Formats: sequence, C-alpha cells, structure tokens
Amino acid sequence: MTLAKAGLVGVLYFCSAVFSLVLSHGPYGFVPLWPANAVLLALVSRGDSRSRHYLLAGMIASLAANRWAGGAWLPCLGFTFANMIEPLLARYLLCRVFPRTHFSFASGRDLGWFCGIAAVAALASGSIAALFARGDYSAFFISWFFADLLGMLIVTPIARLTVDFAAKGAWRRLVLSPGQAIEAVLLLLTVAVVSLAVFLQTIYPLLFLPLAAMMAAVVRLGTVGASISVLIIAVIASVTTRLGTGPVVMMAAGRLQEAIFIQVYLLVIYAAALPTAALFGAQRRLVKELRENVRLLNLAESVAQIGHWRFSMKSGQASWSDETFRIYGMPVGGPPSTEELIDAYIEEDREQVRAAFENAVRDGLPYEIRARIRRRDDRAIRDVVSRANVDLGSDGEILAVFGVVQDVTVQTEHERMLTRARIDAEIVAAAARLASETDPLTGLPNRRQLLVVLERAREQAHELHQPLSVAILDIDHFKRVNDTYGHAVGDLVLQRISQAAVSALRGTDMIGRFGGEEFIIVLPNAPLAVAEMVADRVRAAIEADTVDSFGDWPNVTASIGIASWQLDETMTALLQRADQALYDAKRAGRNRVCTAPPWAEAG
Repeated sequence: MTLAKAGLVGVLYFCSAVFSLVLSHGPYGFVPLWPANAVLLALVSRGDSRSRHYLLAGMIASLAANRWAGGAWLPCLGFTFANMIEPLLARYLLCRVFPRTHFSFASGRDLGWFCGIAAVAALASGSIAALFARGDYSAFFISWFFADLLGMLIVTPIARLTVDFAAKGAWRRLVLSPGQAIEAVLLLLTVAVVSLAVFLQTIYPLLFLPLAAMMAAVVRLGTVGASISVLIIAVIASVTTRLGTGPVVMMAAGRLQEAIFIQVYLLVIYAAALPTAALFGAQRRLVKELRENVRLLNLAESVAQIGHWRFSMKSGQASWSDETFRIYGMPVGGPPSTEELIDAYIEEDREQVRAAFENAVRDGLPYEIRARIRRRDDRAIRDVVSRANVDLGSDGEILAVFGVVQDVTVQTEHERMLTRARIDAEIVAAAARLASETDPLTGLPNRRQLLVVLERAREQAHELHQPLSVAILDIDHFKRVNDTYGHAVGDLVLQRISQAAVSALRGTDMIGRFGGEEFIIVLPNAPLAVAEMVADRVRAAIEADTVDSFGDWPNVTASIGIASWQLDETMTALLQRADQALYDAKRAGRNRVCTAPPWAEAG
C-alpha cells in the first residue's frame, strides 16, 4: 500500500513537472509556476511515516522529468537536489514553528508564517539550482525562486486540504447543500471565464479584472478559494502567454521578462487576496464558535433552569434568553414590558420586585430576591430567585441592568420538607428528652433530672455563696391507701399531692418524684428557717387538698425532713441528713416537718 501511494506521488510529480517544463521550453527555461514541489510539501508536512517514500518517489520523478526535457546528467542531478531540499527545509521550519500543533491555512497568523517559510525554502532551492544553470544565473535564480514560491503559496494549501480530507475520510462528512455547491462552481467558473477573456486578447491591458472576479470567490470560499482562483489564473496566464496571446505579450519583451511579469502579477493578486481571505476565515470561525457557545449556553440554562435578561437604559427595551421565556411560561418572542413582567409575580411579592428593579435602574443597586410567579401558560405558581446587577460604561454611566432568573421550585420544596423534617425531629427529640427527665405519672422531674438539678444548685450555691436547702417528702401510710382503695386511687393520690406541693412552693423551688411515694424538694437560696416555712406550707397544702378530695376516705398526710447544705458537703451526705430528718418526723407521729442538725454535728 505504501509503495502504491509513493508510486502515485511519483507519477503526479512527474506529470506536473513535465507540464511546467513544456511551458518553459526545457530545464533551463523560465516557468511562471512550479507546482510539483508544492504537492510534495503538502504530503511530507503532515509528518506521515511514509514521507521518506514520497521524497524518494519525488526525487526519481524530478530526475526523470529533467532528463525527459533534455537536460544533462549533472544539471539534472543538481536541479533534483534543489527540488528535494525545498520541501525538506520547509517541513523542518514548519515543525520548529509549530512543534505540537498543525498549522492552519485558515489562520491569518499561521498563513503568514507559512509564506515566510515558503520564501526561505524557495530561496535555498533557487540558490542551489542557479549553480547548475546556463546563461544568466541571476535571471534563472529569480525565475526559479518566484516559480517555486508561487507553487507553494498557491498549490500547497489546495493539495494539503485534499490530502487531509482523503486521509481522514472527510469527503463522506463534507456535506454541501446544492446551493453552496452551485455557488462555489459558479464563482470559480467566473474566475476562469474572466481570465480567459483577459488573456485571450492582446488589445486591452485588463489584468485587474481577474482580481475582481477572484475577490468574490475569496469572500465566499476563504483561503482555499483564493488558492484555487490564483491557480486558475496562473494556468490560463501561463498557457496563453506561451501561445503568444494576452496582455503580457503586449510588452514586446522576452520570455524571461514575460515569465517574471506573470510571477509578480500572481504574487500581487495572491497577496491582495490573503488578508481578505484570512479576515473572512476568522469571521467564519468566530461566528461558528459564537453559534456553538450560544447553543451550549442555552443548553446549560435549560439544564440549570436559569434564564438571563438585559434591560437597556438607552432604548428602554429588554432582551430575554429562551429559558427566561420558558420559566415565565411565555412563548419565545418579544419580551413583555416591565409592568407585564412585574404583574407575572403574585400580588404579595410584586412590590418588593418593583422596588428592587427601580433601585437598580435609578441608583445602580444590585439585588437578589426570592419571590413567586404565576406562569402565563398553565397558571402554575413557581418559586424563582432573581439576581441583577448594572452594566456600567467606561464613564460610570449605567448602560443596562443585567440579571438572571432561576426556577427554584423544586429546591424550595425540598427546603420546606427539610424544615418540616427538622421541626419534627426537634419535637421528637424534645419529647424523648422530656420523657427521659420527667416522671410519667405526676409530670414532675424524675430521679435522674433531680440529681442533675441538685448538682447545679450545689455549684450555684458554692459560686455565689448562697444557702441551699433540701427537703425529702414521704406520704404517710401510702401502702394502706393502695391496699384499701387500689393502685388507681393511689396514682390519683400521687398526682393530687404533686399539684398541691407545686402550688405551695416558691417560684425558684422545684419538686420531683424520687421514687414510689417519696419526693425531693430543692430550695435554692433558702436558709434553714425559710426552708422550714416552705416545707410546712407544702405539708399543710397536701393535708388540706387530700381531705377535701377524698371526703370519707382516710386523711392523706406527708412527713418532711429538711437539711441545709454546708460548705464542702456532698449531695449524698446532704440527702442522707434530710432522709434522717424524715425518719425523725415519722417517729414523732407523722404529718410534720423535722430539721436535720448541721453537718458537722451530724458527723
């Protein structure tokens, strides 16, 4: 396969070389354009592994073409060496300038580099070839230089494009509409017809007309259009001049002057077309990139449900993205007026939206608000977040207000669900905490919570140097109540006693159920005398409440033991002294309050 491709390259090189040599009357003549090296450069500049085979095929074809034209062996070898040096040097320089990326003929910068590299390669090739020339060496060098330079500038872009398309199978992906194909053919055909009309007559010097026709092709087809147009003009100019017709022969100059004139003419029109081709090529690339960026932006807005808008201060008109229309449930088209937009929000949110927008327009204040809209199409209410900022000119003047709107209905619903879940969790946690700290029968703090309160009360008394007293309350003969009236009545007794005790306490005191029929009263900042007074009030309230409640039932009373906390005394020791005082009250006849002696005396 490689040998077949190399053989095809050799045949193409030989045919194009023979065509040029026929026009130049042999290897020592003057030809306006040398396309053979340009085709070879297009192949080897791709960095293909078959480049050495192409060079070998080109070398053989060059030597054969020069020998076919009647050249001696030594000049033919010299010309062949010069022909091979040219693509090799150009490829080397291209690799140095573009080490990691392929250059593009559609890029003005890359095309400028290529023109410079082609000139250097043609200069080197022409210098070598002039060493083997006959007659006027300087004239031969000039003709060789221009012919090879024009060949690379005109033919290489076309050949490179053709090779790239063939190698990548891009012909199958190159889809031109019938209108585009017809337009391209008509434009190039116009260049050919105008060129034939100019170069088939010798009356008027109309060399400017092909350039005018070529510019139309350049505008529509870019750099490739410029190269193909100049190639068409070069072929027609070379053949007609060789046949003795065209404006060039009107100069009555020799073949060398005619060849150089055609070369300079082709260079001028090509140089005139290059900036235009590069400009329109860059424009097409930018338009393509912009179209792709707009497509991706619309896609991103659709996925994120974010639309953007812009309100111009100068025109008073707004522009919307497609997603903005979809968010508001409106058909894509002309944006609504400001009032229509504000009316899209539900009544409760309109004023804050209006105020935020007016502040942005008047004072340049950015804003971010969350509000609700009613879609125009399905009348559904949606939650949206609107953010806006001002677009300032170089002088600080407000040019426009730019904003985005995002549909956050799903997000808002999730936030509501999370809030409800958090509240439910807090309620459950509070209930669990309450259950773990509260006696379920009486609703008073349980033993666990009592111990925590006692420890905090002791710390407070120690830090603030305040008195602290504790009372232990026990219901008298409570077992007799359960045995006589049942546990249900016993539970009712406990509940009524709890209520009565709470009603008799101070606001800072706390009573809790320590277990069974035993309760503990914590009395912060209460010296022993105050504690005795409060305890006796509790005892009296229990006696009065239970007698009134149960009527003919036996009286229910309570015995209470009190102890006052001493410095450095533990809660265990304090409770033990209060418990001892409770037993003293029971032994003394019950339904009374007894006080424990001080801790030191107890010890």
